[in-house]
Amino acid sequence: MATESGGTLRIDLQDLAPDFEYERSLTTTHLQSVAKALQVPQEEMFDHLVSMLKDRADCFDVLSEWLSENNISANYFSG
Repeated sequence: MATESGGTLRIDLQDLAPDFEYERSLTTTHLQSVAKALQVPQEEMFDHLVSMLKDRADCFDVLSEWLSENNISANYFSG
């Protein structure tokens, strides 16, 4: 699930199985950099990201790699 609020973009991934639970989270506050890399106004950034990532099982990894390729820092949690 991806969300944008208070100047923060966050995407969460949760894998649940009968014998384990795994969660990852990626957060960035560099929204101007994200919008610039996407070449869209900041107010259109979230909708553009949703369109880019929807229906992709690997959306978390795609966004993580894309941020890294565009030198946009993000906080990453895995547990």
